[in-house]
Amino acid sequence: MIDDEGHVRELYKASGGDWGGTSVNKEMEKFYEKIVGKNVVDEFKKDKLESALEMTRDFEMKKRAFISSPKNVQLKMPQTMRNMFQTLNQITVNKKISEIDDLKDQVKIKSGKMFISSEIFESFYTPSISKICAHIQSILSHPSADGVRLIFLVGGYAESHILRDALKNKFPEIKLLIPEDPGLSVLKGAVIFGHEPNLIQERRARYTYGIECSVQFCEGKHREDYKFEIDGAYYCGKIFDRHVRIDSILANDRYQSTQTYSKGEKELAATLKVYGSTKENPTYVTDEGCFLVGCKVLEFENGKTMGSSVIEVQMSFSGTEIELTLTCKRTGRITRAYLENM
Repeated sequence: MIDDEGHVRELYKASGGDWGGTSVNKEMEKFYEKIVGKNVVDEFKKDKLESALEMTRDFEMKKRAFISSPKNVQLKMPQTMRNMFQTLNQITVNKKISEIDDLKDQVKIKSGKMFISSEIFESFYTPSISKICAHIQSILSHPSADGVRLIFLVGGYAESHILRDALKNKFPEIKLLIPEDPGLSVLKGAVIFGHEPNLIQERRARYTYGIECSVQFCEGKHREDYKFEIDGAYYCGKIFDRHVRIDSILANDRYQSTQTYSKGEKELAATLKVYGSTKENPTYVTDEGCFLVGCKVLEFENGKTMGSSVIEVQMSFSGTEIELTLTCKRTGRITRAYLENM
């Protein structure tokens, strides 16, 4: 959403998956593997890197310009790849194609060039587009997306007519807006944001974030395998102490959480591990959906212990990095660190 002052406020957390243009390339690679075998494709990419890159560049051009039509699509299949296959299998690639039922009438190699039907070429897009459409549908069904009537399509894949047509057909009530050069739009946006970071006033937490800590052990509540003893007292380790809940609003240029942690008298340093989770309220950092974001070590002065001390932890998740500020309440020492905002 763009407010009256021209600032962007995120209504739904950043999300998605590996469904972009590279996933279409992967389908193309599977197609080659179906014909000549994965071992030949892997050997070709390893030993004939320049030819492999040329094949990829050629496919990229065809992928972006392709439109549904009865005409066959011409792809590269270098002589070196065909020779590798023939040496290993003692048959020609054309012979192999003729033995594959769903390809024998759809794929031909003539004069060193491979011609495939438009139907097969279009099938390379199917897994990607299906997942993109399903994900957009799930976002639009969320209450925070109520009233959305525009999809802004950017990135190299946005140049694909197949993707554009699929989105128009799937979401006819929503306008599709595509900039003149969608491939450069992401880079341009990054440059603009670098100069004016306050343009984005609010984000949504993509994950739940927290700190790994230990708490006093409670029988029947905590896991026995995480139980440990210090000076006669029992504690439970690997606790996920939540700082920010998934999908919560992250205002720009401020801390979203402030919490304190006690450190033992004999400790020479405080190690804080930041975890993320796809769940709203995980109990342990080992729960399903949890992952380590990063850690920061706060060393005490001159390698000496400080006695029992309290560490204040402030965290901000609103930028492109997670800002972590650690303050030792006994000495006032402040340490800052930045972790990748996944």
